Amino acid sequence: TGQTALSSMVLTMPLVARHALDQLHRKSEVQRKQLFYLNLLEKPPVSEGDDENDSSYSRSVYSPLEMIVRYKYFHLITHPLIRKLIKIKWKQYGRAGVILQLIIFLVFLTSLTVFTVAGKYEKKYDYTPLKDHWWRIFVAVILIALM
Repeated sequence: TGQTALSSMVLTMPLVARHALDQLHRKSEVQRKQLFYLNLLEKPPVSEGDDENDSSYSRSVYSPLEMIVRYKYFHLITHPLIRKLIKIKWKQYGRAGVILQLIIFLVFLTSLTVFTVAGKYEKKYDYTPLKDHWWRIFVAVILIALM
């Protein structure tokens, strides 16, 4: 099936999987270092040049981290190796997306505030030329685009 041994262990024997995760995490008291063998935890992603019809490739193959999250094995999530993996994945993939969404939201919020607060009309039904309110149109277009 292409499933790694550790993924199967997480699914069927979560307590044994914790001991297997201990084998991939080493502490050196002398050098005051921790070693994480993350390369043994997950398979490398399939690149575009690889044949997806290959028998070793399967869409139903889950990594140990996916299995831990899917079956809610919280005692495995707190393992130092899994926490390190989550931290690395957050830095590589998650943080940039959240920062981009935050920037878009702040631009939207600022535009909405400017559009609603600035430029009140003294006479509601008086005609004013568009050239005097070009900035309101610009902010309205930004708001519509961000929605």
